[in-house]
Amino acid sequence: VLDELPLTGNHKIDRAALPAPVYPAGRGRPATVHEQVLCEIFAEVLGLPEVGVDDNFFELGGHSLLAMRLAERLRARGIQVAMRTLFEAPTVTALLRRLGTSSVRDALGVLLPIRAQGTSPPFFCVHPAGGLSWCYMPLARYVPAEHPLYGLQVRGFDGASPLSGSVREMAADYIGEVRSVQESGPYYLLGWSFGGIVAHEMAVQLQARGEQIAAVVIMDVYPPLERRAHAEDGRAGSGPEPGLERMIEVIRQGRGDMFAEISPEELALAARIFLNNERLMYEHEMSVLDADLLLIVAAAGRPDDVSDAPRWQTTARWRPYVSGEIRALDLPCRHGEMAQPDMLARTWDVLRQWLRGD
Repeated sequence: VLDELPLTGNHKIDRAALPAPVYPAGRGRPATVHEQVLCEIFAEVLGLPEVGVDDNFFELGGHSLLAMRLAERLRARGIQVAMRTLFEAPTVTALLRRLGTSSVRDALGVLLPIRAQGTSPPFFCVHPAGGLSWCYMPLARYVPAEHPLYGLQVRGFDGASPLSGSVREMAADYIGEVRSVQESGPYYLLGWSFGGIVAHEMAVQLQARGEQIAAVVIMDVYPPLERRAHAEDGRAGSGPEPGLERMIEVIRQGRGDMFAEISPEELALAARIFLNNERLMYEHEMSVLDADLLLIVAAAGRPDDVSDAPRWQTTARWRPYVSGEIRALDLPCRHGEMAQPDMLARTWDVLRQWLRGD
């Protein structure tokens, strides 16, 4: 608000003398990776340093032309949004509530291009048990622009493709996708949680084909102490689909790897994918990788003395399956926080240092 408008000598508004508008932004901090990504896109289009999840796009200076640009940026990330939806749901919170898997169908492919351009070898990031690699999108802020970034995502979100029957089958499938954009090594592979088990198997299979493995980065996952079907561990429940109702509730409460408003059928599909990946991990018979491995450990909540706590062991659990050097580095977070943007920034820092040999 100005006391008066600045005027020229001809009594017209002196636009050059008008102060730059200040839009109050930052209402509501993003709590999930999806919120973080959308807030960053909103801020980029609006030319603001930050946008909160409850900030109204149009109240922050947005207009119809900028809304078109916003829709284009969202489509580039695989999110199909109609202009009408942006007018009806102009905040990140409201927009997420309007999106289901039908709106993000382009972002459900097996190979997810997070950043397709670059002159150096790409990094390929394997999904956690939820099956989607959207959690890796903030890496585009930290990994140098010369490196393309791709996510690898589970088949089955179309409701028609069969789910993988083993980690080996999944890894072979993903290698086909990887070689569609990079025919030969050196290959850079990264996997968080369940994705670390798949990344290890991909590296083993690529190495068996004579390919060079430049990096295998495992984010806080350890080979199971024994091979077993997940349904036998006493937690999965009983009935025609053991554990399905439990997993549906977990996804519904946590919003996990899906957008907020999805149909009951889509929710059940996401739960089946999670349970199948969990089962595959416990049934997988691991092979030995003849390469070095970087293990990034979620250290928060870990007991000081891990010698008598097998599930907290780090390099010891991987040693039977890696013949090269295993280097373990800690991050100050819990397992479920590793894909938060600030932790991904630290992940790149330790990965960059490891690649340089520091």
